This record gives sequence, C-alpha cells and structure tokens, in this order.
Amino acid sequence: MTKRQIPQVIQEANVFINGIGYLGVTKNLKVPNLEFEMVEAKGALSTEYNTGMLKATEMEFKISRIDKNQFLALGLNAYSNRIPFLFKASIFQSGKGDPVPFSMAVTGDFKSFEISEFESGKEIEVSIKLSAHFLDINIDGVPMVVKDVENMICVIGGVDYMAKVRSNLGE
Repeated sequence: MTKRQIPQVIQEANVFINGIGYLGVTKNLKVPNLEFEMVEAKGALSTEYNTGMLKATEMEFKISRIDKNQFLALGLNAYSNRIPFLFKASIFQSGKGDPVPFSMAVTGDFKSFEISEFESGKEIEVSIKLSAHFLDINIDGVPMVVKDVENMICVIGGVDYMAKVRSNLGE
C-alpha cells in the first residue's frame, strides 16, 4: 500500500534581479512549463510522438512594488544584455520537519512589463513576463532542471539529454 502524500505549501518567495537588486516578495510566480514539440503521424490510428525538442519557455511573476531596478533591467535587457532573475522560496510540508529551499534562476528576454492601474488605497501590482533562455530549478539544493538554450544544455533530473546532440554536432 502506498503512503498518502502530504501536500506542499509555499511559505514565501523572494525575487532578486541582476545579482544585487531585491525586488521583494512575489505575489505570484508561474514556474515555466516544460513542454515538448510533437510530430503527428497520421493514419487509421493517428498519434503524436515526442521530437526530443523542448518548446520555448515562458514565465510570469507579479510583485507589489515599483523599483528602479525593474526599469533598469527592462532597458538593459532589451538593448544590451540579458538580466538574470533569481527566485527563492521556502517549501513546507506538514510532518516533514524543516522547510526546504526552492530556487530558480532565469535569464531571458522581457515579453511584457505591466503596472496595474493606480487606485487610491490599492496595492500596486507589477506583472513581468519573460521568454526564458536559461532556466535552473533546484529543490532542497538538488538540481531538477537546467535549460540553457544558447549552450544547448537540457538537464532534467540529473541527466543531460543534449550531450549526445552536442557531440553529434561537434560542439
């Protein structure tokens, strides 16, 4: 008999930018989906097959503060260099003792930067969407996913699935 799994809870998540700027606590963080390109085989019994290629990775987060680091990153990112974001969270599971750390480093291109409508007495909300070219997700200090588009690296669960492809291409 399998033991019942206890749900995990995010206690809080902080956002940092460019290695130095603390942007605050994220109100909402959408960890990117890992979605594969598929090819359809048509016939009497059609199906889809995995191509071994990940689709473009998009992520979104919201924070309750406007900061000059956001605007600096927006400009630098669009016109000169990609700016890294770091997300750090604490994951708690009842009956499991201490909470474990979650971290996600993301570098990519800004897709959108949206500031909520100003309303007296209402909390500010800044929504940022990124197309992630680099993604590094760790839970309890263990690497879960590393996706590095520019260096053709795709590590999932500790296995580099692009190593043979890089070798085949002479890279």
